[in-house]
Amino acid sequence: MKAVLNRIKDKGFTEVTIGIDNSSFDKLNSIYTDLGFTTIIKETNIDNHYLDEFKNPVKYDDMYLIKMMRL
Repeated sequence: MKAVLNRIKDKGFTEVTIGIDNSSFDKLNSIYTDLGFTTIIKETNIDNHYLDEFKNPVKYDDMYLIKMMRL
């Protein structure tokens, strides 16, 4: 993960976001917080990056977090 974050920074980006879903939420949230993802952008149940067969964003029953870190 640190290599990925370094590559993103090397490409000139100053922020990166990550989604944390409900499977293993506490464990993943702890790991990502330790890596520097400390700002909560939003809590949502719609994934605009995952589309169904009709090209609509997928809507989940459970909410998940989107967190950000500044590089």
